[in-house]
Amino acid sequence: MVLPGYSLAAVPALGVDNATECAQDSYRNGEAIVTDGQAGATDCVACGDNMVTLPNVTRATTSDACVVPPGYGWVAPVSGTKGTAAECLQGSYNPGFNREPCIKCGNGTVTTIGNGSTSADQCYTPAGHGNRRDPVTGT
Repeated sequence: MVLPGYSLAAVPALGVDNATECAQDSYRNGEAIVTDGQAGATDCVACGDNMVTLPNVTRATTSDACVVPPGYGWVAPVSGTKGTAAECLQGSYNPGFNREPCIKCGNGTVTTIGNGSTSADQCYTPAGHGNRRDPVTGT
């Protein structure tokens, strides 16, 4: 039996091959009973769609361990699909390691870099425009 979060060699030799942890940015859920020479029954699944696991996380046991990295926002699943991560466009940011959409900087503000901003500190008001930051919401 192979426990969740672990995989076996592509064509395992039972009693010879040891299970290994699923690598960072991958997972495997459910226990698996394998027979000698059974191929692919315990493969780890890559998070995919620009998703990652938290840094240094291995042995993930569910796709829920897959989150958006910094500079990306969560795009909720559409019927029959799983959610994805999309790079935050200029004028928005996301600190990452969550399942939240990109956060808009606020009216009249842009980000200091093009796409992929990771912090509200990268939002600014262009020269010639006036603006103020709300102390409660930060926008």
